[in-house]
Amino acid sequence: MARQYAGKIQLIGVPGRDSIAAMNGFVKRHGLGFVPHAADTDGRLWAKLGVRYQPTWIFINGTDGKATTEFGDFEGDALRSRFDALLSR
Repeated sequence: MARQYAGKIQLIGVPGRDSIAAMNGFVKRHGLGFVPHAADTDGRLWAKLGVRYQPTWIFINGTDGKATTEFGDFEGDALRSRFDALLSR
């Protein structure tokens, strides 16, 4: 999905509450190296964004800056629908 929507939607991973080495291992194991990541070793960024657990998605509208937080998995058509809705605003 990230590749399909490149240039239209920016994904940023925020692995948190672990060591940099553990986060890098997660990124490598799951083939997420093409997505930029912001490490959050102490959980402050997660707290600021309201992240309670993974996966959490925070959709930020680039036009007005409004954010919507959703918890749980988004896969396939559900994620595509969410991205398309963001782009249609």
